[in-house]
Amino acid sequence: MRLHQKRVYVLKRMIGIVLAVCAVIPCGCTGSEEPADDGPIHNIAVDISPVPVQHSGERNPLVLMRLKGASDSGCTYEYPYVCNTGMALLNISIKQELMELAEGYDDGCIISYTVLYNHSGLLSLMAEVTRMDKTVVVDSVPLNFDADSGLAVTVADCFGSGGETWRYTLPDLITDGAEAMNYTVISYMPPVNDRQLFYFHSGGIVFYYRMYELCTADAGCPSIGFSAYQLREFINSDGLLMRFL
Repeated sequence: MRLHQKRVYVLKRMIGIVLAVCAVIPCGCTGSEEPADDGPIHNIAVDISPVPVQHSGERNPLVLMRLKGASDSGCTYEYPYVCNTGMALLNISIKQELMELAEGYDDGCIISYTVLYNHSGLLSLMAEVTRMDKTVVVDSVPLNFDADSGLAVTVADCFGSGGETWRYTLPDLITDGAEAMNYTVISYMPPVNDRQLFYFHSGGIVFYYRMYELCTADAGCPSIGFSAYQLREFINSDGLLMRFL
């Protein structure tokens, strides 16, 4: 019974999001943003060289328009609306993720976003949470989406189904990358789980850590990146990183 009620609640919520989006979208996405280039990247430990897309063929960047919403908790948030045709589910997923992020904070916060990656049917955003006066950054959270499935994706989706050797090998690679930048690693890294923060960038993947999560304060929020080619032995045929190989 509880499962049925939960499904009904989720369905009603998704329908509400669709109606809300439809109500505010101008015909033809007038005023669309230009497809953004990769955003600024800080503390990349491994050089990530662009890799020609062969798996999915040529894919133009998604055309985005910046919209605003408000959560039940009173926070306001920005979200990108994808103007390309056939992206209804993707638009639902994007707004849902940012709405849920906003609902995790009390009244008086603002969530803005930066486009970090927008190529090959993959979209990475960096959501920045600030207080209403915009003087205090509360948190920064990368969010990732696949235009083909229309869903938010986890790090497991990047490597695909099958073997999970990457979960146990990546911690050593990430630690080596941080130390190569002369950062002091202060935390033992367990196997990578699906809650690991990351984003796509220039033919690869970047693992994102909050301050003190991996390194001392001088590292800030370190981002340790690898090209798909460097990780190719761990990527299964259905992994999203195959689009870069």
